[in-house]
Amino acid sequence: MRVMSFTTRKIVPLLLIAVALTSCGEVGKPDFGKLTGGGGGNQKFEDVVAQARAAKDAGNTAEAEKLYNQAIEICTKKFGENAAQTGTCVGYLAELYMAKQDWKLAYTNYKRWQAIMQEVDPGGEQLKIIQQDLRKIKEKLIQYNLVPEEVLKKRAERKAEDDKKKSDASKDK
Repeated sequence: MRVMSFTTRKIVPLLLIAVALTSCGEVGKPDFGKLTGGGGGNQKFEDVVAQARAAKDAGNTAEAEKLYNQAIEICTKKFGENAAQTGTCVGYLAELYMAKQDWKLAYTNYKRWQAIMQEVDPGGEQLKIIQQDLRKIKEKLIQYNLVPEEVLKKRAERKAEDDKKKSDASKDK
């Protein structure tokens, strides 16, 4: 009996270390959040998206919005600004805004989603769906006489360029 107890005392810590090491996402960086059930700073974007969807389904759109933005941030840091994973999270946020009928934010996020998908899968079905939804959103923007911030910014830039050209042309005369 004594020998068994001594062996068990040695094996259990080794077993715990082995479990910790095999559960790591990367070698040398143990993710103890996986062992304790918490995610801490190493949350996976898939888990955050699942939480956001649950919040949306429960009618808590403010929480869903916050979580989708968190998922976008995670993906941007891990995969890059124009990665497919980032595009997926932007898409979820864009669809949330469309469902809320927040047309300005829907437009801005759909445009971002479209830009990502044009890089990731330029001939894909997803891009066609995004473009269809963008047409619907543009109709709503026109219907409600709304102008997204990025459109206002582009108009201001064009006006500044035109003014500069006119000014340069008058100096040349």
